Amino acid sequence: MRLSIFLILLSLPLAAQEPEEPASKPLESNPVQDLYDLASHYYNEAKEEENPDAKKEAYRLAAKKFDRLLRSHPKNTKAIESWYFLALCYRELDEDKASRNCFETTATRWTSGPFVSAASHYLATDDYEKQQWLSASKWFRILATTTDKDKIRHDALYKRFVCFHKLKNDALTIPALNAVLEDKGSPYIERARLTLAQLYQQKNQHRQACELYVALTDSNNKEVKTDAILQAALLSQKLGDTKATKFWFTRSMSDPGSREWHGQSQVALMNLHYQDKEWQSVIDVFKKGDFKLDQKTALQRLIMTAKSHEALGNTKEVSRFEVEISKLSPKTMTGYQASYRALVRSHLTKVSDFPRKAEIFLQQYGEEQKLDAKTHSIRLLLANHYYKKKNYRSALDHYQELRLGLIDKSNLLGTRYHLAKSAIALNLEQESLDAIAAFFRGHPGAKQETSLLLNRAEIYSKQGQTDAALKDYETILTKTTDEKLRLNLMQRLSALYQERKDYPKLVDVQEKLLAIPTLDNETKASANFWLGWNEYRLKNHAKSLPYLVKARELAPAKFTTQVGPILIRCAFQASDLEL
Repeated sequence: MRLSIFLILLSLPLAAQEPEEPASKPLESNPVQDLYDLASHYYNEAKEEENPDAKKEAYRLAAKKFDRLLRSHPKNTKAIESWYFLALCYRELDEDKASRNCFETTATRWTSGPFVSAASHYLATDDYEKQQWLSASKWFRILATTTDKDKIRHDALYKRFVCFHKLKNDALTIPALNAVLEDKGSPYIERARLTLAQLYQQKNQHRQACELYVALTDSNNKEVKTDAILQAALLSQKLGDTKATKFWFTRSMSDPGSREWHGQSQVALMNLHYQDKEWQSVIDVFKKGDFKLDQKTALQRLIMTAKSHEALGNTKEVSRFEVEISKLSPKTMTGYQASYRALVRSHLTKVSDFPRKAEIFLQQYGEEQKLDAKTHSIRLLLANHYYKKKNYRSALDHYQELRLGLIDKSNLLGTRYHLAKSAIALNLEQESLDAIAAFFRGHPGAKQETSLLLNRAEIYSKQGQTDAALKDYETILTKTTDEKLRLNLMQRLSALYQERKDYPKLVDVQEKLLAIPTLDNETKASANFWLGWNEYRLKNHAKSLPYLVKARELAPAKFTTQVGPILIRCAFQASDLEL
């Protein structure tokens, strides 16, 4: 940014061009012009000089001459040029403070011309880069009003807005954005319009925001266009302009970029026509497509369509839609069904008293409607609620009351899993084993299998069913890739193999443990000890020595006492007494 200079200024001659005079007139002395020409000569010489030292010296000489001119003739017509080029000299000499003072004088003492424009450009650019937003905004304003270059004016006005935006000063930001909008030919007009629309929207100035979004609905930028159409619809709705709201939601549905919003736009448009009793329009909008919606919204869409058909006397269509509605929610022809629907809505909206009302519902209808799927639907929702709250006793009671054949198949896996986990959390061993077995029968190979196998192995261990526990631990070890779990499993298996004196499997586990790169020293020591002990047991005394020594090195506090006597015997047998 510091190197940028307006082209118009780069082309300005520093040495004044003397007008031609008649040959008959004698030359007249002009000290100011002479001093300016000399300063200009040094300045141009500095620009062309390649030697760094000579270059700086030339700039110093130029600066002295310009400074002398300004001190002796401060109001001369050459003053503005001298201030500007003096600023450039100081800039080249790395005297930033002096350079800035000269630029500020140029930009504030005069009100027009290329030198004012160039000076304000330098000041604005420096402050902008240093994030001195308030100061930069001042110079951008001067730059915008003094430059005769369209691109520079466009950039200055836009960056002035950015400065106020960075300051989070809406009172200044909004006028700055309006200035960008009024800047004919600016490439930033659309961006400014969008930002201003968003600001008005944040301030709940819906009408101003809506007008700006409407102007953006024909943007060539697909994302801007899509958002503008949707916002125009929503803001028109807030303003109570039904006609405009219908127009923009209709356009949103036909806009390819708004595809993800087509479902919401469709329902909103149907609702507007429904409120105005425009039954055929409701049906026509429904026919535009079946879009992905949440259950509650999809139900609302079907109900509006069914009632529109009913208003038009299309009884066959009404029956068809009632079937569709029943798949999403039960009918409300009885108190039971009405209570059920209310409970479903309470659950969907996370109403805090859902558990209490669900318990009352089950007390009233649980026995009478025990073969109705809706009863078990509520019971399952309630059981899941208790499970999430870690109220495992209540959760288990309701899970056990469920008739699994009456709940949706997609819920079976989660239901059986939660039932098992609830029993496990309550330390009900036999109920846990039964529930785990039921889960494995119903969902072989499910990802929850590892967790339940581990739970079952722990129960078997508590019950002294070592064979069964070993089988589950070994099964998990072959399936899991979780390194932490594998380590824990191998340590458990090691303890069980020691108890059973299953030395081949014990050795295999120790070797697998040592293959883990991140194994801690104590576990490494233990593995080495058991490998050494096994070799000693097999009378392979020479082979046992390295393992035992390693165990002692890794965990001397734990294994010195255990290893010492064995090492002595091994060394004696191996005739190696240097331990």
